[in-house]
Amino acid sequence: MSIKISANLSAVAHHIIAGAFTFPYSVDAHSAVARHPGEWSFEPWSHDAVAKAREANGEVLEPLSAEEQAALDEHAKAVADANARLNAFREKRAAAKAEEDQAAADEALVHSAPPQPARRPFGRKGEPTPAELRMIKDKKHEDDLAAAERGGAKLTG
Repeated sequence: MSIKISANLSAVAHHIIAGAFTFPYSVDAHSAVARHPGEWSFEPWSHDAVAKAREANGEVLEPLSAEEQAALDEHAKAVADANARLNAFREKRAAAKAEEDQAAADEALVHSAPPQPARRPFGRKGEPTPAELRMIKDKKHEDDLAAAERGGAKLTG
């Protein structure tokens, strides 16, 4: 039996020192990230994290030039701005979803039947007994099932 390697099965994970690596199988990338989270990530590592890892690995790092530092600062600012826009977008989407959910709940309420007072069988007066309440509840459940089979109202507790 042979193993088929397909492009849609691969995944990219980022090593803290070596950089991006394409694993032939996504399960291998997920395993690396799960087993070694301080070494592998699905997102690119920050410059500070890479510098610390290289120093811990014994590499001697040269100081950044002014241009390199400016590029890093510009990238950090762009990422912060993008995160702010994404957070605003996600909040707007959550508010819209909450509004849609409320509208759906309101729609269901508008189309639901009002509650019916509990009536004792045979027209007797007074509060229903527990047995009569149970009988009323069972009848309501049967009616709800019949309505659901006809494609009508939703089932209620």
